[in-house]
Amino acid sequence: MHYRFTYEVAPVFTVMEAVLLKKMCEIIGWREAEAEGIFSPGKKKDYNHNFSSIGGSISNLYGILVARYKQYPEIKAKGMTFLPRIVLFVSEQGHYSIKKAAATLGIGTDNVIEVKCDERGKMIPAELEKNILQAKRKKWMAYTVDASFLFQGLLGACNQMQAEYLFQPDKVYNSNFDTGDKTIQCGRHVDVFKLWLMWKAKVGICHLLLGPMYLDP
Repeated sequence: MHYRFTYEVAPVFTVMEAVLLKKMCEIIGWREAEAEGIFSPGKKKDYNHNFSSIGGSISNLYGILVARYKQYPEIKAKGMTFLPRIVLFVSEQGHYSIKKAAATLGIGTDNVIEVKCDERGKMIPAELEKNILQAKRKKWMAYTVDASFLFQGLLGACNQMQAEYLFQPDKVYNSNFDTGDKTIQCGRHVDVFKLWLMWKAKVGICHLLLGPMYLDP
């Protein structure tokens, strides 16, 4: 099956994603009770031999979307007109898709504030604090920094519409396996299968991460 959104449609790939995400969280150091995630769509080739690639870009969009929902859950029902002017802080080394996401989500590219970095590309905390204080003086609502954060359940709360013909809560299995309601597009290709095959073939992934560490001066 090429698409998955409920356990019935793709049981093996659904469980495979859950297992891999759990392992990846363990490697990072996140506890299972505080972290969750989904695999975002990657590069695909359709029947007309056209390619589309939205993996990293849509992942950034998901991060901003969920961060905004965490701060302003009313946005889901009431829309942007309910909110004050909000700004988004991002590293000056950040990907251009951050501004694209800001435009898509109605935040606006003018409200994306780039924070200066040091010689190693790290965001300078003092610069971030200075930008936050400047935004507050202008009565802007500084609501997020584009970075990782840990809040289980936000993906579902932010994106779910609970379509009754797909996502019934009283199924015979744990409805948390119905990951389609955590996404904005419902069905997804089984990108997880490629990572699972690579992981199995390489007998784990930790040794792949150790190599670059030796190159870090």
